[in-house]
Amino acid sequence: SPKNDFFILVKKTVSDFILSLYNEKTQTEFFLTSVKADQAPLVDWSADGNFIRLIFSTSSQTNLLLMSPFQPSHIQTFSSADKNYFASQWEQGPFSSGLYVQDGKSIKKLDGITALDVYTLPTSSAKWYIDSDGLLWINNQDTLKAFRGDQEIISINITSTETKIVDVNQQRIILLNEMNDDKMFIWKRAGNIITGPEILQTKSFIFDKNRKNILVWNDNELKNVSEFGDVSLINRFSESLESAGFLTVNGLVGILTLNGFWGFYQNYYLSQKLFSSETINSFGINDKRREIYFLGIINGKRGVWMLEY
Repeated sequence: SPKNDFFILVKKTVSDFILSLYNEKTQTEFFLTSVKADQAPLVDWSADGNFIRLIFSTSSQTNLLLMSPFQPSHIQTFSSADKNYFASQWEQGPFSSGLYVQDGKSIKKLDGITALDVYTLPTSSAKWYIDSDGLLWINNQDTLKAFRGDQEIISINITSTETKIVDVNQQRIILLNEMNDDKMFIWKRAGNIITGPEILQTKSFIFDKNRKNILVWNDNELKNVSEFGDVSLINRFSESLESAGFLTVNGLVGILTLNGFWGFYQNYYLSQKLFSSETINSFGINDKRREIYFLGIINGKRGVWMLEY
């Protein structure tokens, strides 16, 4: 969850996938739902922590569930037979929990109960993004355009490799090479004036909990992209980087490599190896309680583990 006090656990059985809610404080687990799917479902949380999005596919269609993990019977469903052009996006904003989904050329907004039509795309194959101001951004392969209603207000020339819209705010625009996810393109924005892009070699990235700063890494470099589109090098590493995350709001970063987990303090360029590598799949952070949670195998036992810092 956004506060890392709850986890969604996905377990595979012979016939389906079972989802449960794990309460870190009480260390208890509650059944949520089960789905039949070709692969493990994708699960993530809304910014306010009130809903989870569950996406899974069968041979005939892609399915989406919008559900409250604290009221498991409260589920809104959506299905699309066109797997190639299915897309969804959380409503932007720290207290938002609405979800935009594409239904053919129509974009609908789900709120857990209703589905409201909000925009119509020029084609069902269009790449789109809706920012916190409600502007619709459409990638037409050689241009990126922003619309308020039917009115076009911004147009940027891009290349065909800049396909996935990652983030748009008042100060920056970020696209990704969707085919390989190996390049990130960053424009600076001042109203309708756009400059850039700056291009980063990218293995993966993660937003902070307010979607302001972004940690971006490749095999050996970790960088920060500010909410204004400024790029700064955090550090270079001799070990291959696997994942990273913000431990605090004042510069402490957690870094997972093939050989261990590190804490790095950006303000003083100091690093400390917190433990040698076990089989860690992912980690989450509770910065208020200064705890790191790891999902993986430690000392031969698989589970969720906690480390204070």
